[in-house]
Amino acid sequence: MRILGVVVLSIIVLSLLVSVVPQVEATAPSLTKIKNAVKKGYNYILSLKRELGIGTVYSEYPALPIVVHDPDFKVGSSYVDVWFIPGYRYDAFWMAEARDGSISTVIGPNYKTSTYTFYIDLKYLRIDTAITVATLKVKEIRTYHEDTDTYDSEARIEIVYLDNNYDLQDAYLYVGGIYVGKLGEASEFVVNIPKTLPSMRTSIRHVDMLAPLVLYALTRDYSLIYPTASLDDSILNKVWNGNPPSTQVYLGYKYFHIYDIYMPILADQLFMTNIQEPNGDHFWDAKWFGSSTGYGIVNELFRQNGYIESNYPAYPYKSKIVGAAEAAHQDGGPLFLLTLQQVNRGSGDPLYHAWKGLYYAYKGEYYLARSCWYQIVSYWDGDGIYVSGQEGYSTVRLATAIALGSILAGRGYISWDTVDQMVDVLLQLQWKGVGHYTNDGKTIYTIVKPDHAGGFLVSYGPIGSYGYVPFRPGLIEDILRYAGSPPEYGGPIPTNAETTLLALSALIEYAYWRYDVTPPELLD
Repeated sequence: MRILGVVVLSIIVLSLLVSVVPQVEATAPSLTKIKNAVKKGYNYILSLKRELGIGTVYSEYPALPIVVHDPDFKVGSSYVDVWFIPGYRYDAFWMAEARDGSISTVIGPNYKTSTYTFYIDLKYLRIDTAITVATLKVKEIRTYHEDTDTYDSEARIEIVYLDNNYDLQDAYLYVGGIYVGKLGEASEFVVNIPKTLPSMRTSIRHVDMLAPLVLYALTRDYSLIYPTASLDDSILNKVWNGNPPSTQVYLGYKYFHIYDIYMPILADQLFMTNIQEPNGDHFWDAKWFGSSTGYGIVNELFRQNGYIESNYPAYPYKSKIVGAAEAAHQDGGPLFLLTLQQVNRGSGDPLYHAWKGLYYAYKGEYYLARSCWYQIVSYWDGDGIYVSGQEGYSTVRLATAIALGSILAGRGYISWDTVDQMVDVLLQLQWKGVGHYTNDGKTIYTIVKPDHAGGFLVSYGPIGSYGYVPFRPGLIEDILRYAGSPPEYGGPIPTNAETTLLALSALIEYAYWRYDVTPPELLD
């Protein structure tokens, strides 16, 4: 009888265990795949982390940060201290701008070598014209060895043009903050590239607002995220003149002001208060404050702290929305949101519907959230979510759709079928180190980019399974014809921090609602 009792008890326990373990269809991506993707994406984000005096920032993407510094640059009869920083316009007089060149790939029996040739123009800006003082020709060479699963990377930099009126022979050349030499010392400089060199630019809106939320959700480790630029409130307080928006999130031991349109994506993982409906103020770097934009205020904060004039600068990214605000002397956010509502023949950009849907879900208005979901799904074609005029699919739009769909399916408002299909595509968009790229939709390159491994493609198309295809939605580009930051880097940029943070957020929500797995368990 005792043995029988044990058997009966075992059967009861097993039945209870079976009842609490989610029964997921075989067509759904496995939890193992989700965990592997999250771990790689998490490490990618950490590789972009940079410590500054103001706190941690996360760079936009891996790059090749090249800086030229001439402390005695002669202009007329005067000598001035000049920093040429690609992607950043210094004052109104100096700038450096990267421009594309060419891509070539050699595929051998056990290796693949990609060479990216691009140019960096060093410019002196006058009232009526911009003088290209010098041009750096950069050859970035990356090799993947298949037999050992290892990479070699180096850069070759040469000065190919020098205006005789502006001598840069004694200017200092830095790569990733490391001194390489004076421009006049050699015809070519060869530099070995570390595994990852974070870009000089960071996006305070979105990336530095979203990163601490994602990282804290995954780790519950406050020490990992503090100090972060967005967590000490200095930036939002400066922008909002000491009265930042009331939206807050509880991290570690107290509430912090975080103001971002993506916040509702993790509202069921972190305790948040006063999340606001998507509005123009969420694009606060493009808000006009009477004499400057929010971006201008942040930029000045960076300059005052000495982050820009350095061997390895950190500067805030300036978007086209900010450029629109500067040109019109009015808020750029409402213009951008209005633009999103006009695409797809007036039915609205799926990203806008995802923002609205995530907000409605946060408010508990699930039927309104479901209506937004159906708007999104009407543009899902099995590969991605279509936006009129696009050249490639947007991963940000896919990720936000997955997050919304996971919340709704987990609560029983929709089925899992389409969400599962979307997640299956998203997992294929994580960069492995080598992949495919096209810039014109015709020529497809195999490219070696080990520093991007673990990140998620910014945009994609069905080339070589899925490869990097620039997004470029026509209507949005047409309306936002304003100058943002010039290019910092001239090679292909298949992944970035914002896209990867949103992909991680989507996978966090999917695992939570599909498999009943909390975010920290994904890193087990």
